[in-house]
Amino acid sequence: MPPEISNIRFDTIISTEVIEHLYDPGKYLDIIEQVLQSNGGGELILSTPYHGYFKNLLIALHGKTDDHFSPLWDGGHIKFGPIKH
Repeated sequence: MPPEISNIRFDTIISTEVIEHLYDPGKYLDIIEQVLQSNGGGELILSTPYHGYFKNLLIALHGKTDDHFSPLWDGGHIKFGPIKH
């Protein structure tokens, strides 16, 4: 567990639309698991954006697919697909 948070108790961790921006989402989940287990358990509320058919269709029709899925802009999405943990 990171030392910066080793003395803080967390019952719930909320992570909204963050995991798809991380280079190592599995490590992120490992750290969350360690933090919650060190407190005797807890819950994780995690969300990611849903890139459904219509949104992807609109992005494609406007010629923005490469821009949208590019990791080359600050804060860009770098993970699209299943996260192995």
